[in-house]
Amino acid sequence: MAEHSARMEEDYIKFRALISQQKIVVDVDNEVWTLYDAGPKNIMCPLLCLPPAIGTGDAFFKQIIGLSTRGYRIITLSYPVYWTLEDFMKGLTRLIDQLGLSKVHLFGASLGGYLAQKFVERSKHSKLVHSVFLCNSFHDTSVFRQNSLSGIYWTLPAFMLRRTLLQHLPSDGLEGRVAEATDFMVERLDSLSRSELASRLTLNCSESYVEPQNLKNIRVTIMDVFDECALTQGVKDDMYKCYPHAKRAHLKTGGNFPYLSRSSEVNLYLEIHLRQFVGTPYTALDPARLSQCEAELIEELRTLEELEKQGKLNTDDVIHYGGQRADSNKLTDSNGFHHVSIKAVVEEPECPSKPTERTDSDTPSPKLDLKDSDFITSKPGEEVSPIPDHSLESPPTSDWDSRLLSPSPPLQYTSTNGRTYNQDL
Repeated sequence: MAEHSARMEEDYIKFRALISQQKIVVDVDNEVWTLYDAGPKNIMCPLLCLPPAIGTGDAFFKQIIGLSTRGYRIITLSYPVYWTLEDFMKGLTRLIDQLGLSKVHLFGASLGGYLAQKFVERSKHSKLVHSVFLCNSFHDTSVFRQNSLSGIYWTLPAFMLRRTLLQHLPSDGLEGRVAEATDFMVERLDSLSRSELASRLTLNCSESYVEPQNLKNIRVTIMDVFDECALTQGVKDDMYKCYPHAKRAHLKTGGNFPYLSRSSEVNLYLEIHLRQFVGTPYTALDPARLSQCEAELIEELRTLEELEKQGKLNTDDVIHYGGQRADSNKLTDSNGFHHVSIKAVVEEPECPSKPTERTDSDTPSPKLDLKDSDFITSKPGEEVSPIPDHSLESPPTSDWDSRLLSPSPPLQYTSTNGRTYNQDL
């Protein structure tokens, strides 16, 4: 753990030495947004990172270092004091306008993910958001069962507000890198004023929920962890139900802050998400860096394959982007989409197959001459079928998208908090 602690401290010092902190005033009340802006400034659709309630913009310092050096423009934010969702949305809209951005890709963690979803709702007509990447997030504040307290946080002293934010964080039995990431975030919490703490808790607990149909036309990726975190499995399942079209990125471990404890894996997932938009006006990657980044990604994928051969990577499922299978030797399909495959850490118990008797009437199935690119991704036990190539105007087809190719009836389900949702997909 001491080794990981020293490495994280060294990386953070490097980050502060390389990336300058900026402060921008966009509101009539002189509310100040603090941000870090790294990467090529000619990119007008960058990755915009929204931190959790206990974090600041530098919580994503490993993403800033890792992605900006590979040619991506990434901006991380620290929130001013906003007491209502409407004020927050107006402030973020003014900030995007002042930065001169055409659109943004949002990466939100916990509260940041919830605010990202609400911002898409508000900006659905102006279409400021091109895609969303959600990490350990939620869509309904009632899961915290503290809606009735949202109106009194502004009266509480700072130490009680900090205790409220920390009470759901596990502290015992944490794996080394997860414990180090938790300690780092707790230290960042001490830098927040009482007003900042109270306003974030108010946003986090004010009664509100996301209407998922407002996000069905943009690309969504949901990332979560399989080990202990502040969110229950019921909350995660509700997120999957809200966004059946979303791609899923799973981490076997990572805790509440995987972008710190598993930064390499998170950065790779972010790259996979952003590669969908390379070659469009909404790419976050500098086109001049494309060939170099492809070579680096191929090297990382080969490293993962080597680790798997050595038994150091326990994997048995593959996450594919773009609807066609991809490997380290083929990153571009016939339509120009760039694809990357990464092994997921999903463990499935093996089910013994029942022996079947062969009859004389059985005949061998004819051998089909099909390529890997003719198949869409399928989970274990699901059937796959050939699909035609899609044009550049068509969104990439994923394993979830394949279920939406034919008309389906309106979806209705009840979440763990008893709220019933209807949406026509």
